[in-house]
Amino acid sequence: MSFFSSLELSKVISLTPSIAWRCLSSDVGPVETRMHQLLSRTFKPTFLKIYNESHRHNQKLGGETHFRVVIVSHKFNTLSPVKRERLVHKSLEHELQAGVHALSVIARAVDEPLDMHTSPPCQQPVV
Repeated sequence: MSFFSSLELSKVISLTPSIAWRCLSSDVGPVETRMHQLLSRTFKPTFLKIYNESHRHNQKLGGETHFRVVIVSHKFNTLSPVKRERLVHKSLEHELQAGVHALSVIARAVDEPLDMHTSPPCQQPVV
């Protein structure tokens, strides 16, 4: 764990508890922290987990280029899976333009089961 000056620590403590913990953790970088802040503010999620998968893509240690986001929010209740993913991508547009190379999104409404390892099935075309 890093040592913070009292000013830096007060800034971290003023964040929501989950964000504060991630800022204090030595393995979470500034891009991931900013993504967490943006998604929390935009969607007020009941569940949010960001996985930095950069190490699986020949990136240097500490790289922040490949992420998987799992998010559950009431704001997704009436939206299709495609619209949810588009909203998440839109909210992280700056990060995607500034160096995030890949973003995988699992976005669920609060009444949907959360299976973080599969995507929802595609709807069959109407014949």
